[in-house]
Amino acid sequence: MSSIARTKRPAIQPTLELTLGDLLSTVEPERYPAAVGDRLRELWPRPLERLGAGDLLFLIGQGIGASLVVPLALEILERDPLLAVQAPGDLLAAVFGTALAHVTAREHLRRRAQAVLESAERRLLAASVAPDGLLALVRRAADTLRSADAR
Repeated sequence: MSSIARTKRPAIQPTLELTLGDLLSTVEPERYPAAVGDRLRELWPRPLERLGAGDLLFLIGQGIGASLVVPLALEILERDPLLAVQAPGDLLAAVFGTALAHVTAREHLRRRAQAVLESAERRLLAASVAPDGLLALVRRAADTLRSADAR
């Protein structure tokens, strides 16, 4: 399981010890469909540093806590941009598809994201078979980040 490295970003260590429940107190799991609510209740007491790639993919996919979980997902993608939770590159596709606005809005994330996209593009070009549409998504996201930097 890929998880967050405690020593990677020492300035955020106290935040990583907080739980989703601590940080997202306005989100009410019981307001979601049963399967989603059950998963949220499972994740609520877990410290951010204990969230795995699958947890982050779930939260991004549900549009929950993106400002918290997208930076954590980027940290995992920095180590393995094509990480497969359920399919190769699915976390990458979630961050640079569904949650791209959260990346482009924050300058400190854009630089990290550009490095992840460059690494992903190199790996996809070197692969004999790349997941459908992933290379195009990577290139669109890179263009979007370049445009955001130009503003």
